[in-house]
Amino acid sequence: MGLFDRSVIFLLIFVMLFSGCVGQTTGSIKNIITVNNLYVQNTQPLAGTTTLIEFEVVKKGRGTGDVIVNFFDAGLTITGLKCQSPSVVQGNSCVLKSMVNNDIRLVTATLQAPPRQLIKSDTEYKVSYFIQHDYASERTAMITVWDGYSITKPKTTFTQGDPTDGPIVLEFSQPSSGTAEGSDVPYRKDVPFEMKITANNVGSGSIAPQVISPGKLTVNKENLRVAFVEGEALKCDFNEAGGTLISSTTATLPATYRCYLVSSDAFTGYKTYTMSAYFTYTYQYSYTKVFTVKPTD
Repeated sequence: MGLFDRSVIFLLIFVMLFSGCVGQTTGSIKNIITVNNLYVQNTQPLAGTTTLIEFEVVKKGRGTGDVIVNFFDAGLTITGLKCQSPSVVQGNSCVLKSMVNNDIRLVTATLQAPPRQLIKSDTEYKVSYFIQHDYASERTAMITVWDGYSITKPKTTFTQGDPTDGPIVLEFSQPSSGTAEGSDVPYRKDVPFEMKITANNVGSGSIAPQVISPGKLTVNKENLRVAFVEGEALKCDFNEAGGTLISSTTATLPATYRCYLVSSDAFTGYKTYTMSAYFTYTYQYSYTKVFTVKPTD
């Protein structure tokens, strides 16, 4: 085997190994959808003529999902809309079907300027569009509970995992220990602690609608239970369904959800519980392009 052949094989192996890393997604990906290579044929069309607006829709992140492109507030009439397949065009919008990580789809809209009878001087028109997709953010946290009697105490009492990719990031706050001794004392069995989760928008768009309805955040709380005192539940923004908490309140971002939980398991020493949060949402990116239509006379 010659030197050239060995170099080619080494290069292929390197590319394969590197490609395996590229396909992975982490919490560093904030915007799941981006618009690349925006092209406008003419931002100053003559009255009665047409122009084009064209761009690529790029998807990053986990899973497979549909992406909606919708033109609205169009001062110029949209006479044609083409979306790279697989897609479905419906009037001034289209659905890009089953996009996966690193997918790229081309969108082209033909715009008709008003007739010359209506344009006597330079006139500005806006063409707006949004790109929308459904997504979910996840995060886990672990809390270690001590029985309050054993000599051996846990060294670490609270940790949380890395956030998943996406524009909405979930953040667990470290709860107080629930004891008079202070926060450096381990969490104790039969003593309630406050679980607090905040959802923050770190992307360049917004959720739609902006008011978050109940049921969008769920938390699997393992064997922890909602805390009651004298038959009354302590503060809790969730309904309990078996081992799952389901958000029961409306909110806007940044949204904070609270619930007092307690461990009543029979164990000796200490036990670690995992809380897994899952937040579903629709996310939207909005864009506007300004055109100046010029008279022909």
